Amino acid sequence: MNKMEPLTSTELLNVLRLAKLESERDHAMLLICYGHAMRASECGSLLLSDVSVKDQTIRIKRAKGSLDTVEKLMPNSNRLLDERKTLENWLRLRPTDSPYLFTSRKHHQLTRVQVHRIYRYYAIKAGVFRKNSHRSEFSPTFHAATFSSRYS
Repeated sequence: MNKMEPLTSTELLNVLRLAKLESERDHAMLLICYGHAMRASECGSLLLSDVSVKDQTIRIKRAKGSLDTVEKLMPNSNRLLDERKTLENWLRLRPTDSPYLFTSRKHHQLTRVQVHRIYRYYAIKAGVFRKNSHRSEFSPTFHAATFSSRYS
């Protein structure tokens, strides 16, 4: 079995930069998912009501028996890593006829497979996709290493 390696800061920024160039939704989704160590299924099931713009928080309904969490949306001087501004931008653009925060083209919930495909698309484009990885790079243990100091 291959050892999973976290993305370097440069690799992560490349993925986020490419996502931002193509899609505000994809940039926001990948940033929030990575920054809060979310599983792909957790990210796809986020509801608009899970976000509090006023309090700058996001409620995450954790899967696999983990406790739900309410976490702060983090500002950052690097616009690619600024969760607050990125999410505010997406909220201005997102379709209004769906309860889901990140929607499919048909305004439905994104499945975990769709979330994985979106990540894979940008990771391949950035040249950082690790083909031989047997586990998802959306794993919470993966993110713990990547975000140990929250976008340091």
